[in-house]
Amino acid sequence: MPPWFAIATKRNEEFRALQELTNQGINALVPHRMRTVKHARKVLTKPRPLFPGYALAQIDFQETPMSSVNATRGVKGVLCSASNSPTAIRPHIIEALLAACDGSGLLTPPQNLLAGDRIQFSSGPLQDLLGTIEKVSTNDRIWVILDTESIASRIMTDTEKILKVEK
Repeated sequence: MPPWFAIATKRNEEFRALQELTNQGINALVPHRMRTVKHARKVLTKPRPLFPGYALAQIDFQETPMSSVNATRGVKGVLCSASNSPTAIRPHIIEALLAACDGSGLLTPPQNLLAGDRIQFSSGPLQDLLGTIEKVSTNDRIWVILDTESIASRIMTDTEKILKVEK
């Protein structure tokens, strides 16, 4: 099985690079999460890369020349070491990323949420606010107590809108 490499992409072209690498038959991944953004009085949900400016690709450089990868639309180049040879990503890092994402690279919500865990909202109107889980229900919903001075509230939300943070 070929190793995975980090591919530097042009600004805001991670998904174009992903598509073009996939069109070449290269197994590629852009881990991302959906973020809610406001633009021109509209609220949009857009994919945001976990590693802006980078894609990951599984490449066998014996079969695929590095020049064809570097010439791909949306790609700046393959990350290399000081000796100008591509540097493979450690397998355990890739395994953890693949386990945390679905087939399209979208980060899946944390499965092991417990009462008392600290969370951060990753999308919606409460984006970037912190809270503490009060109760976890069975249908991917949780009750959260917000940890802000201006809002003292208990709310129910979907697990896909939060990220677990360390205490």
